[in-house]
Amino acid sequence: NKKDPNCPYLVVSFDRNGDRIMMAELVLSLCLMKAMKAEKPTTIGEYIDAAPVAEQPHLRRLHALLRSVAPDAGEKMKWNTPFYVGPRFLFAFSAHKSHLNFTPNTDGLAAFSKELESHKTTQGSLQVRYQDDLPEDLIRKIAEYRVRAVRERHGK
Repeated sequence: NKKDPNCPYLVVSFDRNGDRIMMAELVLSLCLMKAMKAEKPTTIGEYIDAAPVAEQPHLRRLHALLRSVAPDAGEKMKWNTPFYVGPRFLFAFSAHKSHLNFTPNTDGLAAFSKELESHKTTQGSLQVRYQDDLPEDLIRKIAEYRVRAVRERHGK
């Protein structure tokens, strides 16, 4: 038996019975067609709910943390990615196969370069593997920095 991670209700039994394999292929094809037709999430909650179950705890904690730092920020889905805007881009996050990205922007990360030395970063993003603890204090500091910077620059 093999579970398809994209179709958790499907359990395919492979044996020498041709009819059974054909049925499994038919059910798998229907499942893939359903996934292809699925609408993209329109809210951050839907985005998190659509992520694999193992990733959801990190995503939920990150979402709650960012909401606490920027409670008045608008939440938008852009390019199938959760964005926080208030009045300009504050930060975003995204789920990937083995990690999540917290994306404050390049300046947001540069201001904390010393504290980020022990973490994996890319241009503008902090990567956190799902098996690692979420560096909540550091993310909070970076998010607060971004909120202050945007308010100072845009007077809100």
